[in-house]
Amino acid sequence: MMRLQGRRCLVVGAGPVGLRKAQGLLAAGAEVVLVDPQRPAKEVPGAAEFRQRPFREDDLDGAFLAFAAAGDSEVNRAV
Repeated sequence: MMRLQGRRCLVVGAGPVGLRKAQGLLAAGAEVVLVDPQRPAKEVPGAAEFRQRPFREDDLDGAFLAFAAAGDSEVNRAV
């Protein structure tokens, strides 16, 4: 078990898989940052921050944990 309370966690991709990951992190008390170039922010409830743009390497700055759920193998490898 990881203690995620108050920890910044990054989820790249806000599709079904990414949203499930984000919900689990939120339930554990994590501060969730979501990055997705397509999904509107209003469809991402509970996220501390939503970045509606493609993933950039500096999205990882300060993240305790990161999940690659972009649905694009090249983006997922970059994460």
